[in-house]
Amino acid sequence: MILISYLLFLTFCKNRPVAGDSSQYIWNSNNQIVKEFTNMSKSDILEFYILYSRYSDPGEYEYLYKDLPKSYTELSKLINKQLLHPLKAMIEYRDHFSKEREWEELKSPNVETMLQMLLAYDQDGLTPSRKLEDRLILSCRYHALLLASILKFQGIPVRVR
Repeated sequence: MILISYLLFLTFCKNRPVAGDSSQYIWNSNNQIVKEFTNMSKSDILEFYILYSRYSDPGEYEYLYKDLPKSYTELSKLINKQLLHPLKAMIEYRDHFSKEREWEELKSPNVETMLQMLLAYDQDGLTPSRKLEDRLILSCRYHALLLASILKFQGIPVRVR
């Protein structure tokens, strides 16, 4: 359930930023303020968090999300069958992975690349029967990012913190 702890669900806008909080702004890639949350309605904020970011956008692989479960528990289990945390991989499963696999995080900056890499290992997509050696070795940040991407597809406003 670590994945859920990395996500902020804005279902009721309980965590709407307050004045003086740097999280009250939407920043672009050039570190410029695009919009202030304080000037947005609750529905605008929720609508904003349904949109993919450049990190959470699955791109051409969005079709993989079509028949996924709706339950957070089931989605977390599914994601844990796709990804493996580096510490767990190198401690518990050292014999299953080559040394080069430790650096997969550097090759996968976003969800689209992550899904592309998963398909390269197993063409079945996001499957609960993925072999251990076909999982990507990525930190918990990427587990949360994949979950956020799937939830956005399902119409649930979410962000990774």
